[in-house]
Amino acid sequence: MSALPKISIITPSFNQGQYIEQTIQSVLNQNYPNLEYIIIDAGSTDQTVEIIKKYEQHLTYWVSEKDRGQSHAINKGLEKCTGTLFNWLNSDDYLEPGALHKIAETYLSTQASIIIGTTKIENVNTNEHSDFVTQQFATLGKTISRINFWQPSVYVLLEDVLKVGKTTEALHYGMDTEMYIKILLMKGHTDIKVIPEVISHYRIHESSKTGSLLNKFHGDVSSIFHQLALHIEDQKNADKISNIIAENQIVEDYKIDLPFAFKKKDVESLCENKVYDFVNLLYNDKSVSNKDIQFLVKNIDSDLLEPADKIIVNKIALRMKWLPWLRTLTLKKNA
Repeated sequence: MSALPKISIITPSFNQGQYIEQTIQSVLNQNYPNLEYIIIDAGSTDQTVEIIKKYEQHLTYWVSEKDRGQSHAINKGLEKCTGTLFNWLNSDDYLEPGALHKIAETYLSTQASIIIGTTKIENVNTNEHSDFVTQQFATLGKTISRINFWQPSVYVLLEDVLKVGKTTEALHYGMDTEMYIKILLMKGHTDIKVIPEVISHYRIHESSKTGSLLNKFHGDVSSIFHQLALHIEDQKNADKISNIIAENQIVEDYKIDLPFAFKKKDVESLCENKVYDFVNLLYNDKSVSNKDIQFLVKNIDSDLLEPADKIIVNKIALRMKWLPWLRTLTLKKNA
């Protein structure tokens, strides 16, 4: 077998002392011989720093000082990274035993740019457990508009991360989604390898972002699509996304940076696919007024959708035109 690729992992941390030791141990106990492990702590005031010091001889680099948030911490860590494959692991999550060898073996056998494994999700508050498996789609527009990469189990090429511009500090909840979208726009969607093996464990709890601020995630992701539309001067979709999809949750100080070549048609397609996804969601939500649906289906460019989706949106448009109150027939949601 070829030499194992160097894997760079960053753990951004702040006052997660009850979890971080398991996080650190889960990385170091991988016994992966070509590991670069970096911890960027934001000046924790709990037991976090004491725990980090217990393992500092096994770390590539660590620091504990105030920063501007998670994205800033990740970017500080990226300045120290030299690996082939990259990911970050939050201080309340942990790796499955053997995960890094599985990622490395997949990379060596496929040379994929994005490798995605299964994530086990644990809700600490309810004690519920579930597995998240990424679904692959046939087109770039669908892959990006329905992006469903669960970050702790997603490994990408470090060189791609540096090409698309690290993580955006204005986004505090959707910085990973922006990074994946940029890489997909730069390289396409055919270089993804989804593996069934469990790679990571993701905790949802009261102080976690996912557990307490889901609406902020929605605002960040909507802001990304809003900015993509504005970047290609697609004001029509920018307005639809900001006024209807995001419900005025657009991040005001955020502007997307696309320092690489991409096709304008790809951005047009993914924006229309995003609006189409929302049309389908609203149509099947009987609590939503017809007004928003009528506006969206009237203005959607269905030629940018796949044939099966085009048929669905045209059916919705016909029903909303003639019988807008008749929304009882469930339409098939195509993958």
